[in-house]
Amino acid sequence: MGSERIVFRLAERGEFLGSRKLGAEIRHELEAALDQGKNVVVDFEGITMVSHSFADELIGKLAAALGMEAFRLRMRLIKVVPEIAPILRYVISSRLVEQAHSHVELVTPSTVASKAQTSQVVK
Repeated sequence: MGSERIVFRLAERGEFLGSRKLGAEIRHELEAALDQGKNVVVDFEGITMVSHSFADELIGKLAAALGMEAFRLRMRLIKVVPEIAPILRYVISSRLVEQAHSHVELVTPSTVASKAQTSQVVK
């Protein structure tokens, strides 16, 4: 990471992080640092467990907002215990898959019929 970085120590918020509300509060702090051009280190030292909702609100939404490449370049998650790592992987991948699917145009029989009706030339 070439530019200035800031470290967020999650243990300052507790040992078990479980609410979506707390995840959103911390995410807003991280977004402010990212908006200032800083790279962000999220330090999980002392954190024994996080809920899926907290992880999704904090990490999953950041991954989706930044995109995978920028997330990898601007964010580091350090000192993650083995019990938390699968939760973080899951929320990141599910948000990125959801984001990818939102950009895919799906053609269904109803959209084909609708397009056919609107593209008919009136004689």
